[in-house]
Amino acid sequence: MSQSQSQTLPSNNSRCNNNPSRSKSEPNPPSASARECSVCGYALYLNVARCTNRDCPKHGRKDGPLAITADRLIRDFEPPKLFHGRRWKKWVFDAERLCLVFEGRPTVRGEGANQYTGFFGSYEIDLELIRQSSQLLDWIFQVGHHRLPGLLDAFYSIFNPQRNLCSGGANKIIANPTKFLKERTATVGDSPLKDAA
Repeated sequence: MSQSQSQTLPSNNSRCNNNPSRSKSEPNPPSASARECSVCGYALYLNVARCTNRDCPKHGRKDGPLAITADRLIRDFEPPKLFHGRRWKKWVFDAERLCLVFEGRPTVRGEGANQYTGFFGSYEIDLELIRQSSQLLDWIFQVGHHRLPGLLDAFYSIFNPQRNLCSGGANKIIANPTKFLKERTATVGDSPLKDAA
């Protein structure tokens, strides 16, 4: 079976679709609405509450100083961490299964202490299988043009490819993709929503 056949469609043997191993004390993450743009659904820069989507009207600068210091620029526009349910157009990040899901809808799976909310849709990318730039590029061409909107933004937010996969044109390899992804994902404990609840 080819790599594309085993990864693109939901199946029982794909790691992306299996019930994730979860700690029994780990609750489902809270709603991400306070971290999402009300217009397009993209994540917000948390320090300035502006949309990360450059095409959204809430991305643009409102009234404020014409010039800001480099320190403030870095602080205000620090890329938001990944979170369960983060969206890029029709693509959704499933932090439970470390997958990117096209047209993902929240679905409750499991029972009791093993219950979790996953995102399931018509097409999935198992992010743990992307270790180098060639694998990322393969997915870009594999998904098809009708699924491409939002995918490049998602890959940029998740992998920051020029930094982590192909700096200066040189191929880099992510040694431990699971650890890499979990380090970039917000946990329930450091969620900005804990104060809002």
